[in-house]
Amino acid sequence: MNGDDDDNDDDDKYTNLFNFHYVDGVKAETAEAVLILANRRAEDEDEEDAANIMRVTALKNLSPDIRIILQLLQHHNKVLCIHRRL
Repeated sequence: MNGDDDDNDDDDKYTNLFNFHYVDGVKAETAEAVLILANRRAEDEDEEDAANIMRVTALKNLSPDIRIILQLLQHHNKVLCIHRRL
C-alpha cells in the first residue's frame, strides 16, 4: 500500500479491512469464517495484537454472526477480546 494507483497488489485486500472496497473484494460479509493471523515479526507485539483486535471489531460491525479465528502474540491481550465479547 504505497499509494500508487497503478499498483494492483492482491495482498493489500487481505490486510486493509478498514477499507470497505477491500472487504467487498474478499466477500467478508458472506464468509462463514475469517482467519486473522498475527505478524510474528512485528516489532511491537502489543500493537500488532491491537490492530488485529480492531480488525475483528470492524468485521463484527459488518457481519455480527461471522466466526472469526484470531491469532494473538501476547496472551494478556486475550483478556481484551473476552471482555469485549469478540
